[in-house]
Amino acid sequence: MYKKKKILARVIVGMSIFFLPTLTLLSHRIELKVEAAVITSGALEPGGNSDTGNHELDSGFQQNANNWNILAGDSKWWKWDPSGNNYLWLANSVKNSWVYQSIRATLDFSKPLTIKTPYWYDKADVWKMGDASGFFLTPANNDMIKQNAPNATGQQLGIAGLKDSFFIGRDIWYNGTFDGPSGTNKGQDKIEIRKTDANGAIEQSSSTTVPWVQISAPLQFQGSGSTRWSSETQTMTWSNIVDNKNGTYTGTLSLTAAPDSGYNNNGAYKPQTISRTITLKKNMSFGSLAITGNNTGVIQGANASKNASFSATRGTVTFPVNFIDKTTNQPIKGVTAAKITANTGDTIGVTNSLANASDNYTFVVPRINGYNFSSSTSIKVANYDEYNEANPNAINVYYSPIAETADFKTYYTEKTPGTGIVTDAITGLTGGDPSSTMIVTEGVAATLPVPNPALVTGDFGHSITNIPSLTVPAGYKVDHIVGPDGKNGQTYPDLASAIVANPTFDDLSNNKWANHFSIYLTAERASASFSYNYVDSTRAVAPSLPDIPSEVGVTGGVIKDPSEQLPELPAGVTIKDVTAPDGNTYGSLSEALAAGANKYYQAGTVAFTLNVTAPPAMPTLDEVPTVEFGTQTLKSGTHSYGSETQTGLKVTDESYTNKGWHVTASMSQQFTSDTMADLETAPFGTFLKGASISFHAGTLNTTTENTAKAPQALDFTLQEDGAAVSVMDAAAGTGQGAWELSYEDVQLQVDGDQIAVGKPYQATINWSLSDVPAN
Repeated sequence: MYKKKKILARVIVGMSIFFLPTLTLLSHRIELKVEAAVITSGALEPGGNSDTGNHELDSGFQQNANNWNILAGDSKWWKWDPSGNNYLWLANSVKNSWVYQSIRATLDFSKPLTIKTPYWYDKADVWKMGDASGFFLTPANNDMIKQNAPNATGQQLGIAGLKDSFFIGRDIWYNGTFDGPSGTNKGQDKIEIRKTDANGAIEQSSSTTVPWVQISAPLQFQGSGSTRWSSETQTMTWSNIVDNKNGTYTGTLSLTAAPDSGYNNNGAYKPQTISRTITLKKNMSFGSLAITGNNTGVIQGANASKNASFSATRGTVTFPVNFIDKTTNQPIKGVTAAKITANTGDTIGVTNSLANASDNYTFVVPRINGYNFSSSTSIKVANYDEYNEANPNAINVYYSPIAETADFKTYYTEKTPGTGIVTDAITGLTGGDPSSTMIVTEGVAATLPVPNPALVTGDFGHSITNIPSLTVPAGYKVDHIVGPDGKNGQTYPDLASAIVANPTFDDLSNNKWANHFSIYLTAERASASFSYNYVDSTRAVAPSLPDIPSEVGVTGGVIKDPSEQLPELPAGVTIKDVTAPDGNTYGSLSEALAAGANKYYQAGTVAFTLNVTAPPAMPTLDEVPTVEFGTQTLKSGTHSYGSETQTGLKVTDESYTNKGWHVTASMSQQFTSDTMADLETAPFGTFLKGASISFHAGTLNTTTENTAKAPQALDFTLQEDGAAVSVMDAAAGTGQGAWELSYEDVQLQVDGDQIAVGKPYQATINWSLSDVPAN
């Protein structure tokens, strides 16, 4: 059956029927009818509100099969009943199937509703037709429902995975540890109102307590064995509504399941009702579903049948119609957007003449002074959460302004670094431009920015409402504006002020400077910072480094080289290299300042880092003497034996502390022919008991450029007791630089009677350097 056309405000109103390519389509002997807008629905006014009307849903809408979408994973899962009674087979004896009969609208839950739908069960044993049959409510759209459905079969009731959604119907099959109190494997006779949370998790329970509402609502089944059938009518109502002022509404959702005649056990089975107080978003998707798991038969829903009834309000959305200047792609200044309230799912368009055949409703655009209508688009109104989401719905109507053109030029002020002189062709005033080669000021300048838009058109005498935007390069600012009234030297601090003073489009016949605005930019103050910085791995306690004064100029100017005026570094600290603003390192500051953009001031502050190395923390002992006595002729008694060769002692002090230093030596291992031997048990001749070595200081040398005072070189004798003796001492203020001490005479004094003939002897001397003088 079809709803007759209604004429409201000279509009033929109806429901457009759209087939979504991602959905399984209707295949039923119902003629497809599309009711399109053939007359415009009235004129829009800037700042005004329009309403399409036709928001009420009734049984006529419900019983039209074309007003329902069928969502299924396979066309074999569903079919229209061959009898032509408009019953839809939501389950068709296929395991793990899911079929949703979704209405082609959202429902408005700010208002009461009542929906009554018969359900028929067939071709299976008692309660083995599937897992669930009934109604669903969800904020999700059809695409989301279908994408989620494969994971919501069986005990998931078709809603698991869809956040803040509801199943309102008969939970046909009991699932242990999921559906609460224990049941039998023959199924259950419960109706329930069950929901998912904000993450899509469905309510479940393994205890005797369940968080949802349910009640026993038995049906009588006819037939026998695996061929049984029954019928009921489910009625869903929404009442006691409270507006939460946040896009949600709290009310009472009720479900009544009434066995149909012949299936009420001769009246013993009464209608059963459950109610639950819940909170819903204003606009929700609605429909019937059937879910199967391992059990399956036939479940039919009769939403489109003559036995169904419907009293509800369609979900609506209010969205803006923006009036856009085509040349700037911005709203026309001073023209407020209009608003349209329309049903979700309807197609709304605007025109300047005839209605669009593809629209459900077409509105006429307003006339705007100084503009001609250009173009617009139609939209299919989408549902959304107005408190938590941006409105995806809007219609932009584009207008073309008429006739006159205002132009906007940019220049730098004269002598801006990196620019040459240019002359404005209209005003004759001079400025700077990086592309000019006439009287160029040394430096570098950014390319002049182009105003957006550079040209603005409009009616003669009408306001210049579209102020161009200008992206001023970093390091520059607007210096002044010369407008059409600038012949006498009048200037303005910004473009807005210039347009306020010259607000309307003029004509060249009245003023040769008409509609011409010149924007002059100037370089901002800028600086270059310089700093000493120790290189990585510098010792923790290094001399403090002085600060280097900054250089100050303007963006694009040449930075003065301060190399000759750098503060003096602490003694021993040297410049290794320089890190420039371009991230590269250079051998000197002058070299860094000569490279590419480093030589110029940039926006804000550019930084040069002089990387320095610190002197060593203390003196170093570079070389110690090695003494060889060669082969000697033994003498009886204690005698001295001279060395055949010896090397010198070298100390380097580049710490620049001038604290001085001190070298000592000790014989840590007396002369022995066997370094592994024990002094107490070794045979005669293994150790040279009582032996000593005497060193006589010789020549003390340093580098030719070293002007420091020499340290004191000492004669010394090392005894076998291991006692440390002074070798060389640098008092505070002496001993800087490298010092080499040679020994001209080294004597070994030993009792010849202690020596075993033919054995080599060796001793070990430890040399120690301290960064503290002896006294």
